[in-house]
Amino acid sequence: MGGLLLYGLGAPAELMALEAAMLVTLGCLGIVTAVWKVSVHTTVSCGGLVVLAIGQGAWACLGLPLIGLIGWSRVRVGAHTPAQTVVGSLPGAAIGGLVFACAR
Repeated sequence: MGGLLLYGLGAPAELMALEAAMLVTLGCLGIVTAVWKVSVHTTVSCGGLVVLAIGQGAWACLGLPLIGLIGWSRVRVGAHTPAQTVVGSLPGAAIGGLVFACAR
């Protein structure tokens, strides 16, 4: 619904690409999470960082340590195992980044 509203209001192509990347990543993550619980927090943070790097340049990679901190915090509070946080970061980077790059 939000994507249709953005399209109807003439949103910029990069915003539409971001919406597409988020929806496709969320769909894939839903399939994986049905089988094995992965960290959505690391998925979103890693995907956001990759999209930022694609759109704004490599300086965004300076935020990479923040993803490690997010993963550590999810393990620390007992919500995930270390493997679940690492695997959770992969769809955000790979799928989100690919969809964003292709759709923009």
